[in-house]
Amino acid sequence: MSTELAPTTKEFILSALKQRQKNSKPWSIANLDPKQWLLVSTHAWEGSKRDVSKFIKKHDISRWTYYRIKKDMNGAEGYEEQRDLWAEDTIADIDMMGDAQRKTTEVFLDKISDPAVVASLSVKDAAQASMQFARAQTMAISNFQKLTGAVTQTIIVEHKTTLDEAKAFAAKMADKVIEV
Repeated sequence: MSTELAPTTKEFILSALKQRQKNSKPWSIANLDPKQWLLVSTHAWEGSKRDVSKFIKKHDISRWTYYRIKKDMNGAEGYEEQRDLWAEDTIADIDMMGDAQRKTTEVFLDKISDPAVVASLSVKDAAQASMQFARAQTMAISNFQKLTGAVTQTIIVEHKTTLDEAKAFAAKMADKVIEV
């Protein structure tokens, strides 16, 4: 186990800015407006639970600029470690939602064992509450899978052609060429 301390968020973002400025064109966002780049990257780095729309309005930043800078951060050295931390936060949220759902279900089951409550209970309301829990948990699991890379796909395209097929295709295309 290393005894070195991980760089602070501020140090990491400054390092990422310097790296981006060095590897970018002079008209890149990092070079034209480094203060804006730092502001947006700090907001984006602090996690996906922050309200992007409010931030964009408050700082008069275009959505394109925000997500372009966020993409820059995704390519920065150390991003994988941060993504792992976000995944840990997400799994903790999933656990909490599961606890809330179990508690709510327990209370619901206790209440519906009373015939008076059953008579006054709206099935529609109970079903809606249950569906909201299920949707929230499904979304959290989806986010977790995205953060951990569990839902990535690899598409491999192979073109297999014989030499005779390639020659026939070349001859066919040569016939279509018009000399000027």
